[in-house]
Amino acid sequence: MKVKVIYPTLNKVNIFFMRARRIVKWLFIVAAISCLVVNIAVKGKWWSVIVIWSMFSVWNVFFSPDSIEFNLISQTVKAVFYTCILLALIDYFLIPGWSMFVIPIILFGALILTTVFLLIDYRSQLSNTMPMMWLVVFSIIMTISALAGWTEVNWPIMVLGSIAFSILFLFVFFHSDFIRELKKRFHTN
Repeated sequence: MKVKVIYPTLNKVNIFFMRARRIVKWLFIVAAISCLVVNIAVKGKWWSVIVIWSMFSVWNVFFSPDSIEFNLISQTVKAVFYTCILLALIDYFLIPGWSMFVIPIILFGALILTTVFLLIDYRSQLSNTMPMMWLVVFSIIMTISALAGWTEVNWPIMVLGSIAFSILFLFVFFHSDFIRELKKRFHTN
């Protein structure tokens, strides 16, 4: 008996993407090492951390997309988290004092955008709500920490908190659908 194994053939776009990905990977590695060496040699502020994180973010968002959670809500949340970490690094290593004003604006914009994505096609996007739930939880924690006095309370934090609690109310309003999705996600009875 002869078994015939048939694999799908790669088209030109996939071959080009694989080659470009390999080249970009090595360019990013060389650039990261070069930036780190130059930063150590010149001394001063750690700007190379920001460059390395930026390249890591670009790599993860564009050149190494998710295989499982590749949907609009998940990719938006992932890009927002990479951006927020980048802004926090810029704030910490280069220019301090402004990130707690800008990051909440980006977060509540992402909450609004992901909610619109969810509500446009509710039934098919319902299985993609876990990253959105994590974004809501992170936003609520950030708001509570500001209200507790750990960070500055400003209008973006208040808007972030109100939008996050509104979306949490939306999750409670559609609780049976979300509970069913959580059971699927965590395999509980």
